[in-house]
Formats: sequence, structure tokens, C-alpha cells
Amino acid sequence: MADICPVCDKSISFWDAQLPQGIKVHYKCEGEFHQNPEKYGGKAIENTEVQTEAWEDQDKAPSNSEPSDKDFVTTLLICIFLGGLGGHRFFVDKQETAIAMLVMPIVAALIFEFLAFGLGILLFAVWGLWYLIDLLQIVTSSFEDSEGRVIAYQVAGTANTAPSTHVPEKVVEAPPAKDLPAEIEKLADLKDKGIITDEEFQQKKQELLDRI
Repeated sequence: MADICPVCDKSISFWDAQLPQGIKVHYKCEGEFHQNPEKYGGKAIENTEVQTEAWEDQDKAPSNSEPSDKDFVTTLLICIFLGGLGGHRFFVDKQETAIAMLVMPIVAALIFEFLAFGLGILLFAVWGLWYLIDLLQIVTSSFEDSEGRVIAYQVAGTANTAPSTHVPEKVVEAPPAKDLPAEIEKLADLKDKGIITDEEFQQKKQELLDRI
């Protein structure tokens, strides 16, 4: 007996079956099912569950908003002098593409010499264009390292320009040693009057003695 789609009340073939929440529906009826799952024998999905899943996916996604730890000037200089050999890509840990850039002119030269003149010229052109694109990306601070972080120029001393909001703690100076008996006597008087407890008296007394 063929299964019946609860949304359109039509039979479902083996090739046209979708199983949201274990219930067979047509592919074209899946959207309607998710909008009103309880109407068709399913369970309502709470928005909190969907939001939680979205947050989990967001937490799992890598964050590349931070700038790269690779130095901008070093990357630029390596690209200028060794860029044709993929030196700058080796520096930012893009090993695969660095090897490809290193090997490409060698392959182009061999093809140019022994196989096809036109194909060799074409490979040389692609290699040169690749180098120029990398150089332009580095200059415009849009070149990325192996982790997808942008290698941007940063002026020294601007890493943390926000004013400090730290309020230094007030330093409590210890009373002179000759005033300690008077201070302890005052504390004892407060204890006798019931203003402070015996435990507080002992604590304050110990603090005064520790300052000697």
C-alpha cells in the first residue's frame, strides 16, 4: 500500500519521499509541513531551539575578523624580491599555492622550449598576472594568510589607543608605630560600646600589627 502525503493527501512514490520528523511527505510539500507540523501529525519546533542551533553554528564557524600575525612590511618585501618564486606565500603558510607558483615558470620554460611556443608564453603570462595580483592585494591590505586573516599594515603603537579606565587603588598608609597602641585602644573602645564585634576587633587589630 502506497504512503499518503498528509499535506496534499496524494500517494507518495519511493523516489518522491521526504522524512521530516519521521513523517513521509512530498518534497514540494515539505515547506508547508514545517510551517504547520502539528496540523499534519508532527511536532512544533520552538523558536528557542532554532535560535540555539543558529548560535551553535555561529560558534563553530571560524572567526577571521582579527588581523594576521604576519608582518605586513616583511610580506611585502618578500613578495617584491621573491614573489615570482612564491616566497610570500611560503611566508604566510600557503604551502600548496606557493609550490605551484614556484613550479609554474619552470614548467612554462620547458613547454616553451620543447613542446609548444604559444602554450609556454601563455603559462608565463598567467604566472606574471598571478604575481601582480598578489602584490596588489598585499599593498591594499587585502592579502590573506593560510587561516583567512588579512595581513594589514598597522602603525606601531596603535594596537591599543583606547584611554585607560583603570582607577588606581588608594594606598592606605600604615600609622606610625607609636600610634598603634592608641589605634588599638580606639578599636577596643568601639568593641566595648558594641559598635564592632569581637571578631571585627581581632581582625582590625591584626591588620594594624601586620603593617609594622
